[in-house]
Amino acid sequence: MITSPDTFRAAHLDFILDDYYSEASPAENLTDLLVDALHWCVLNELRFDELLMAARMHTNAAVEPASTPPMASEIDAHTSDTSASSPRIPGRLSPIGEKLFALAQQFEEFANEQTERLDFDDYANVSSWETKLLAFGNLIETADRETFLDEEISEAKDFLAWIRERVREPCD
Repeated sequence: MITSPDTFRAAHLDFILDDYYSEASPAENLTDLLVDALHWCVLNELRFDELLMAARMHTNAAVEPASTPPMASEIDAHTSDTSASSPRIPGRLSPIGEKLFALAQQFEEFANEQTERLDFDDYANVSSWETKLLAFGNLIETADRETFLDEEISEAKDFLAWIRERVREPCD
């Protein structure tokens, strides 16, 4: 898996943004470009959110995000993290935890290998299974499940509030 952004694609966008509205900042130019893309999608009866999600999936397959949950191969069996919400019990994984993380890793590898062949729905389903397996594995391996779940609920509520506010904002 590639662990750094595609510099050619980034440089290509720099070139586009430099000429988009020359008097504006790169962030303002990108915002204007995205607003134009939203209008273009409406006129062409395309769903911008679905296209953006597909672009994110392709990017995630090429660029490993820092927030990617740990896979079984990445978990240090000798970790000294003993916090209540630690996503694993220090010292070992349970047999079911090993199975869950291993299967999640298989889903991740399959998605990365087959990104170009999978349609949007199939990729979303593969990604959903990977996410579920990681969540189950983290839950099984957490020392204090109640605290772990409370933190997850809190993060979910924060995200839902943020996304609700975001969709209320005008596009342009």
